[in-house]
Amino acid sequence: MSETGTTADSSLFLDDVFEYVEAHRDGFVQRFLEYLRLPSISAHGAGMDQVVAYIGNEMSSMGLEVQLVPTPGGPMVLGRSGHVTDAPTVLLYG
Repeated sequence: MSETGTTADSSLFLDDVFEYVEAHRDGFVQRFLEYLRLPSISAHGAGMDQVVAYIGNEMSSMGLEVQLVPTPGGPMVLGRSGHVTDAPTVLLYG
């Protein structure tokens, strides 16, 4: 959202987002398919190390600082953008 915070400003921002997504669609789909091909069942802990490594590498390649956090239920991958102080937080679970 822009500094003025109006709905019109939000729509302009979303237009930019949608345009970016459309322009990079093929790459997004390919990365998503790579992720889906990883054999894992989180409820059983099967394949989790491979998935965690994949997600960590993807986040690192985007310039994020990556930290693998072990938990009793399964590892978490934490990514931070150290160079953009006001960047939004995104949480992916599952």
